[in-house]
Amino acid sequence: MASRKFILAEHALNDLLDRYEKNVNSSRLLVYPDKLNMKSVDDWKKFNRTVQQAENAEAVEVIWGKGQDSQLIRYVRLKDTDNLYIFLGRQPISQLIDVGLKQLRHEFEKILDWASPIIDAYESQLRTGKKASLKPSLEDLGGWQKLFAVVSSMRNSGHNNVDMRTFSRLTTQDSKWIEKNMGSIIRALEILGWEMPKGANSEEKLRYLGLEKFPAPVLIAGEFIIDDLSNQIIAHPYLGIPPEWVEKIRVLTDPTYILIIENLASFNRYVREVDRDGCIVIYGGGFPSRTVLNVVQVLDTKLSNKVPFLCWGDIDLPGVHIFRVFEKSINRPLQPHMMNIELAEQFGELTEPRKSTRDKNSLISELEKYLGCPDCKTIEQEAFNPVAPDLNSIAYQTP
Repeated sequence: MASRKFILAEHALNDLLDRYEKNVNSSRLLVYPDKLNMKSVDDWKKFNRTVQQAENAEAVEVIWGKGQDSQLIRYVRLKDTDNLYIFLGRQPISQLIDVGLKQLRHEFEKILDWASPIIDAYESQLRTGKKASLKPSLEDLGGWQKLFAVVSSMRNSGHNNVDMRTFSRLTTQDSKWIEKNMGSIIRALEILGWEMPKGANSEEKLRYLGLEKFPAPVLIAGEFIIDDLSNQIIAHPYLGIPPEWVEKIRVLTDPTYILIIENLASFNRYVREVDRDGCIVIYGGGFPSRTVLNVVQVLDTKLSNKVPFLCWGDIDLPGVHIFRVFEKSINRPLQPHMMNIELAEQFGELTEPRKSTRDKNSLISELEKYLGCPDCKTIEQEAFNPVAPDLNSIAYQTP
């Protein structure tokens, strides 16, 4: 670690306590005078005088140079934190946390039946010095009020059928507050036990929960009917289905298969270049939105169990995680399409292995296991030309 150098002794002494508070088990905390940047003898005198006063207060130990540098301070070592707090007139972080948490719990005691786990996690975050995942500071009661207002409304499904900025304005009086605090919202919901897709970022997780700036139409190719519209739709190359139409989707006859494609370029190529032979193709859009999942679930509910559902994505861990999101959303096996170890070994590039919790009952489990092994390879789906699935090999495949 680079030396901690300071011109002002007060900054140096406070830095010792800052680092101590981040790790109370630290055994050797040092600071150094910034000799090169001290512009005058007065700078030296002020630094020396202050750290020697701290040493006289039994707060630090001053280590001097040797030989011709015996009159120069080499470094300053933390000796007694309690004495240094007193010398600097600084309140220990533990006391500040106690006072702040007491105020926080008092302010929101009416909702503590469900908010307590969030505050408890925040307390643990503060006391262990871990990187903040809940962003409001102790004194920012307004920030906590907005966070709890958003979470409370989401617990009551208040975010359904409303865009992110409108929902943010309705809950916080600030249309962009949610966009600026996605990480804290997601962390609070995870603490409360909400299930989130692995590997997704905060924005993708909110979209999965049904909260996004504005729901995009779902791109779908194939033959189907929308209730209230008079004729059967032949979507070639594809059609954008708004959220309001999702529940109205019907098919007259079972399609040959349902294929979900993660990447937009691959989706566009597939619907234009492949003989679809009566199938329905859906653009997944990476980690799926609530609208995309609803389309897949509607088709799963309305179609015969003999219709195979497939998913084509990148051969990497995010691709596997996206596959698993779709897999968990339907009541039939989801088949991987062009997502296997053989293609990875033949065409992929070496990558760092990434371990993941594997579900042995999933048809993607062997690929997931492979991606956690040394010398595994990954490849994006755009590297392949689109190919229709071999229905004879997958129609009755089960985990």
